[in-house]
Amino acid sequence: MDDLEADARDGIQILINAIFECPTVSNEDGVFATLPRSVKNQVPRAKPIPKQKAMTRWEKFAAAKGIKKVKKKRVEFDENTGEYRPTFGYKNQGKSGKDLSDWIKEVPDDAGNSLVTVDPNADLYQVEREEKKNRVAKNQMQQRRNQEEAYAQQKGMDHKAFKKQMLYKQIVDANVSTASMGKFDPKLKNDNVKVKGVKRKFESNTAPVEVEKKKNLEIAEKIGKPKKEEINVRQAVNIHSSKRRK
Repeated sequence: MDDLEADARDGIQILINAIFECPTVSNEDGVFATLPRSVKNQVPRAKPIPKQKAMTRWEKFAAAKGIKKVKKKRVEFDENTGEYRPTFGYKNQGKSGKDLSDWIKEVPDDAGNSLVTVDPNADLYQVEREEKKNRVAKNQMQQRRNQEEAYAQQKGMDHKAFKKQMLYKQIVDANVSTASMGKFDPKLKNDNVKVKGVKRKFESNTAPVEVEKKKNLEIAEKIGKPKKEEINVRQAVNIHSSKRRK
């Protein structure tokens, strides 16, 4: 018991000495020590530092040209109505001001004579809607391409090589999708795709502790995360081509 009291006394004495090594202030109430505002304790990380997110094509272009992101204004002056309107959301200029600013469209003078044929009897509003759909489809296709490039960059692969590998995998899957597993299907010219069987791989029952810890961490990271959308390049190209033909 005496040893515990001695250790406690020594610990408290060390704490008091450390406190009064800080700057002190004296007033009518006594002497006070000014404690440091923040004490940073370096502790080891449980997981590795997150990798930097891959830059998209636009981010690379903006960095090369020195373009800085500017926050969009909440309201802007609408010359058609002579008042301030929201740039997005309720009563924005694109929706509420459309009936006032775009209530009639003039047919171009060179309609039917220019290289880009414009039907004089066509519904220009419908043409505008179709152009918007094409722009949205193109934007979505470019977004998927950026996601593919970012994923390939994370894997340390070239984008074209990654796309070629994914197309090769789709061809292999298509060859074994028939009832005969592609055995009696007609072969294409210069078709060197070899369908390899999948060999079952059994894990060792005496795996090291590090391997088991890594697997458990991967399972824990997947729990609660939304499922990422898998990109089907061929399907995206077919959808885009069919929309252009329409």
